[in-house]
Amino acid sequence: MTPEQRELRDALRDTLLSFKAEVISKNERRDVADNLSDFDRGGKIFEAFLVMRLKRYFQQMGAHTEIRDASGNETDVLLLRGGPGYLRRATGRRVYSTPGHISVSFPEGALFELHNSVEWPDHVAGGSETHELDVSMARTEQCDALVRWYRRRTDPPSPSLGLEAKFHGREPVKELARSVTGLALRLGVALVYLVTSTVPGRSIMRQLESLKGQRLVGQPVADAAALSVRLVNGEIDASDLVRIVDNFIGHLGNSAAPEATGRSDLERA
Repeated sequence: MTPEQRELRDALRDTLLSFKAEVISKNERRDVADNLSDFDRGGKIFEAFLVMRLKRYFQQMGAHTEIRDASGNETDVLLLRGGPGYLRRATGRRVYSTPGHISVSFPEGALFELHNSVEWPDHVAGGSETHELDVSMARTEQCDALVRWYRRRTDPPSPSLGLEAKFHGREPVKELARSVTGLALRLGVALVYLVTSTVPGRSIMRQLESLKGQRLVGQPVADAAALSVRLVNGEIDASDLVRIVDNFIGHLGNSAAPEATGRSDLERA
């Protein structure tokens, strides 16, 4: 890990102290710090940061957001997946060991769920083939359909938004962009982004941007880009994430946000 990467990781950790996040690994209830040290080298912290920063930006753009447990009830603790896994609904005691999500509701009534590390069905390969999205967002109806799909393997749903998050000390390589391209087209994701902890090169950016309008299954890709979250003068710069929120709302045709904060205010957040 480079000194710059370590500095960004530490800054992300400091930011994440503002909420309680518990990571579940290998179906065991373990200490949060132990789980993070197993996985992250900054990666799982980076993923958690993206989820919570998107929550903030959606809230500032006029949506209502809540942390919810696996049964759909509001809670103060966000339980995150420690690795790729199925989306589960839970009741009773299982609620306390099953990952939750962020609910995002818009003024006109649309309700979405923001999840980390969920596996979605491959529409091309069929069968039980799935692929993980580090961060995904879909209507609650699609999430319910996903829970059913794991059991029945019929009518595979698709997320509206997919993020591949990479916490690396080096510039992302072309193979990563090709992998994201395959995920987007096979999963039918309308909005897809590669978000890295280093600024991506022009070749990576062009590969992702070329996805716009492409379709293998489902609807065409409405927006795709290679973005970054990085340290600038010792402060975390997550302003690239504003594009994700702007385009998500634009893709929905959501204009009913009378109290939304302006873009410039978001970028300063």
